[in-house]
Amino acid sequence: MKWFTTLDSSWGQDLFFLNDIYLGIPFIILAHFILKRYIAKSNSPIHQKYLMTAWYLRVFGAIMSGMMYQYYYHGGDAMMYFKTVLKVQSLTFSHPKDVWFTFFGSDSEHYKGVMWTIYQEVNTFLTEEGGRTVIFFGYVLSFFAFKTYIIISIMVSTFALYGCWQIFKVFYELYPHLEKQLAWACLFVPSVFFWGTGLMKDPICLGALGILHHSSYEIFHKRKNIIRNILLVIISIYLIMTIKVYIILAYAPAIAIWLFARYSINIKNKLVKVVAFPLLLIIGGAMGTLILSQMASVANRYSFENVMRTAKDSQNWLVYSSQQQGGSYYTLGDIEYSALGILKIFPKAVNVSLFRPYIWEALKPTLFVAAIEAVITLYLTIFLLFKFRLNIFKFFGRVVANPDILFCFIFSIIFAFAVGFTSFNFGALSRYKLPMVPYYFIFLVLMYDGFSKKTAKIITDTPNK
Repeated sequence: MKWFTTLDSSWGQDLFFLNDIYLGIPFIILAHFILKRYIAKSNSPIHQKYLMTAWYLRVFGAIMSGMMYQYYYHGGDAMMYFKTVLKVQSLTFSHPKDVWFTFFGSDSEHYKGVMWTIYQEVNTFLTEEGGRTVIFFGYVLSFFAFKTYIIISIMVSTFALYGCWQIFKVFYELYPHLEKQLAWACLFVPSVFFWGTGLMKDPICLGALGILHHSSYEIFHKRKNIIRNILLVIISIYLIMTIKVYIILAYAPAIAIWLFARYSINIKNKLVKVVAFPLLLIIGGAMGTLILSQMASVANRYSFENVMRTAKDSQNWLVYSSQQQGGSYYTLGDIEYSALGILKIFPKAVNVSLFRPYIWEALKPTLFVAAIEAVITLYLTIFLLFKFRLNIFKFFGRVVANPDILFCFIFSIIFAFAVGFTSFNFGALSRYKLPMVPYYFIFLVLMYDGFSKKTAKIITDTPNK
């Protein structure tokens, strides 16, 4: 093992070097004391109860996932991102113009020349917009991380944790009596603290989504720090759209309905509320649809025809590559790539995301934990349905009666379909579905809480202190 992180022909497939140990350990200790000091200053019971433990799990996940990429997979996306970060950083002082063209260049000849030079040394993701954003993220962090993968990985993982913490804060303010259940849903799900680590697209999107959710809540419901939160919303949307735009495609209709439905809570007149609630739901849905249509008109690649074509190509490639490499893939049967055909396989795609891989489908050690988590998710869902003897009318009646449940349900189902329909590989699915996982468990927690009280009472809009 080399002393210092290096990028040369003798590197092979290494993520870790000795400097990951002698620099990584002091960094973890320093970060530990900084976080401890922050928690002490915050004087918040929930910070003291959960934040430190959640961070320890992220550090553990960052180390274990890095070891998995190096010693089990002997490669992977994280390694490609890191190698490209090192290559671009090596150009910072010798060829700063090339660095600028790398991240902000167009299709000019100079840009293509820079890309080709980098591609000759590392198999890069720079030619893809989402990959370029991740590499820029890692490039900036690398100057604070002394080019060590483990420190970059912990920084990205902490950013993902911050997003999960922001989601937890929103729902904790609304439902303080569900503190423990919400903490588990947002902070301690194994797939999230393991796969939501490292220099990858998924933890960055998870962190940005949590910031987007909390900032939207602060703007529209608490009306606090409007300018700051608007800036955070803009940055978060930009990050998500450049990396994984389908997250916004699933989130936009859900958040629009949530905002309008929660607004109806403040209406005091019961008759007006009865009329206004479904009307505001329709307006929210229409607003979400309008957002999506505007996005599609601006970016033609997200039109229905192009999405179907891209999905078909991706599915064929994922199945083929999984077969060649002995990966764990799944299929949804024969798919007709039309609106009706997609509707037919909608339940299968959602089922894949929420409840698979089944135990007998976990053919690799890395999938066993995912299979256990899927079993638990299926059990909790079935338990909810049978414990309260829910038929379809009672189930959806409760969903639409509470804006928070409605939001979590809409986002979870749309997102579950999107990743279930496009992944076709259980390993990739474990990462792709991360943004959905906290919201689906929050949905289960709120549903169970509502029925256990034997009431459909909606918690008021004023957060509990």
